[in-house]
This record gives sequence, C-alpha cells and structure tokens, in this order.
Amino acid sequence: MRTALDWLETQVVIEARRRGMEWRQIASHQGMKSSQAASRRYQRLVTRLEEIRQGIR
Repeated sequence: MRTALDWLETQVVIEARRRGMEWRQIASHQGMKSSQAASRRYQRLVTRLEEIRQGIR
C-alpha cells in the first residue's frame, strides 16, 4: 500500500509541475511550509520508488 501511495503522490506532483505549478504552491497543498521541503519529499519518493523497482528495497 505504501508503494502505491508513494507512486500516486509522485504522479500528482509531476502533473502539477507539468501544469506550471511552482514548488511553493505544491508545498502549500501538501501542508508544508517551504518549497524546499516539497522538493526534498518528491526526491525522496522518487529515490524510494527507484530502489523498489531495482530490488534494492
């Protein structure tokens, strides 16, 4: 279930960025206080999903 939620969140962020949303807007919608926090979370999710895909996790 965690992997599915991580994948879904990643896809939502990708779509938001594709539509021109800035990181500060994404952060606000995620309940975060900074664009850096949202960007770091996205990077952690992408890394985790890639590790799962490669069988590292």
